[in-house]
Amino acid sequence: PAIWFRDTDEFVTPVIELAERVQGFPPGWTSVESEDFKENARWLYVGNAVPVAVAEWVGKRLLAPVTVADGGVPFDTAEHG
Repeated sequence: PAIWFRDTDEFVTPVIELAERVQGFPPGWTSVESEDFKENARWLYVGNAVPVAVAEWVGKRLLAPVTVADGGVPFDTAEHG
């Protein structure tokens, strides 16, 4: 994974702990102490994770769906500004 800074045309690879934090997990969440563990597996764990806030939002929508009229918006804009 990399981040592209368009202004400087620079590519930077973030540290795994930053990616964990972006996903809503504490730094070191994917760390495993094992001789057989491959470090790139941590990136797979973070990349395949569903952030807690997203899972919570989906769960709430499943429990209390909104009605969308013809030509309406796909979600409740009052809740999201």
